[in-house]
Amino acid sequence: MLLDRLDNIVDRSGYGLGWDVRPADVLKRNFWFCTIDDPATIDTRHRIGVENIMAEVDYPHGDSTWPDTQLVLEKAWGHIPPAELRAMCSENAARVFRHPLPPVVLPRD
Repeated sequence: MLLDRLDNIVDRSGYGLGWDVRPADVLKRNFWFCTIDDPATIDTRHRIGVENIMAEVDYPHGDSTWPDTQLVLEKAWGHIPPAELRAMCSENAARVFRHPLPPVVLPRD
C-alpha cells in the first residue's frame, strides 16, 4: 500500500525527517479513494481512513456495478458497521463536493 511505502521511505532513508508532517499524513489529509468491490482494500479502510473512502459506481463504463450497485455493496461491504457505510456511501462525497444530504427518514415500527 502506498501509505506503507511512504512511511518506509521516511524511516529507512531519513528523507523527510524533521518535516512537520509525514508524507503519508499529507496523502491521507488531501486525497480520497474510490472503491466498491475490492475486498483487500476495504478491509484496510482504517489504515487509509474511512473518512477518505467513497463508494464508486463508475457508470457508464464497462466495469460499472450499475444497475446492481446495492447488491454488490451488500456482498462486498455487508460486514461493515452502518456508520462507516453511511460515511463511505454518502457522507464523505457530500463533504468533499460540498453537497447537502437529504434528511434521514427513519423506518416506522
